Amino acid sequence: MNSVAAAIGFAVILVVIFVLFGPVLWAAARRRAKEIEEEMDADCFTVRPSNLSFVFGIMFMAVSVGCVSSIYTKGVTDRVEIIYSIVFAVLLSLPGLYFLMFRLHCKVTVKGKRITYMSFWGKEESCAFDDITIVERGLVAMPKGGNVDTIKAYRDMKLIFRVNAYWPGFDLLASRLESEGVSIFGFDD
Repeated sequence: MNSVAAAIGFAVILVVIFVLFGPVLWAAARRRAKEIEEEMDADCFTVRPSNLSFVFGIMFMAVSVGCVSSIYTKGVTDRVEIIYSIVFAVLLSLPGLYFLMFRLHCKVTVKGKRITYMSFWGKEESCAFDDITIVERGLVAMPKGGNVDTIKAYRDMKLIFRVNAYWPGFDLLASRLESEGVSIFGFDD
């Protein structure tokens, strides 16, 4: 069970890093988002998750690869230990795949009077600013404390996209929605 213990040790270290440094990393991501936002054109821009999602995805994937590679480097022959390590590696790769897909797929693009948004699963839809019926903006509580500013846009009472403050272009999108005359309501989760 040495490789399973090593895999659990990797996972514990990853979770500790995520919990301890997560708030600091999200604050840094927000500052970087503001810097990127200053360089964006107000008429044509894309709002997408920060690179931090990509970093977290790579971290989880690296640990899952480490679990599987520890089996081969130690020459483990016990089938139960091999199965545990592979199952543990697959379970660790799931959040990594989520973060990577989230970074690569989720985005909102504004070009002129049109908004194109891509969902987590890659489904792309487009609408005009006039099609958006309700926009909610407010603070959403984070699991480990703190709040993040969020915009939720609806068309005919259906959520079409959600954007968080640490995404580059968030404030630009908010000001663009206001300038287009879309009503923005406050909410608190």
